[in-house]
Amino acid sequence: MECPMLKSDFLARYPEFAMTEETAPGLVDACLSEATEELDAVLFGDDFELAEGLFTAVKLVSGPRGRSLKVSAATVARYQAAFDELRWRKTTLLRLGNFSG
Repeated sequence: MECPMLKSDFLARYPEFAMTEETAPGLVDACLSEATEELDAVLFGDDFELAEGLFTAVKLVSGPRGRSLKVSAATVARYQAAFDELRWRKTTLLRLGNFSG
C-alpha cells in the first residue's frame, strides 16, 4: 500500500480546501486515507499522487461533504472530470497492453 499524500502537500496543491480544516477538522486526513486505500497504486503508477489528490478532492466535494463545504457544481465537475480522464487513460493503456505504470 502506498503512503498517503501528506495533508500539507494536498493543501499546497489544492489551497481551496485549506478552510476545510477549520470547518471540519480531520476531514482532509480522512479523505486522503480513504483515497489511498481505494486506489490501485500499480494501475496509476507514476501518476499515483496525482490520482490520490484528485480522488481526495472528489471525495471532499461529493455528497454531504461537498454541500457542507459549499463547493460549486463547476468545481465538483472539474475534479470529477480530471480524475475520470486519468483513470480512463490508465485503464485504456492497460487494456491495450501499453502499460508501463
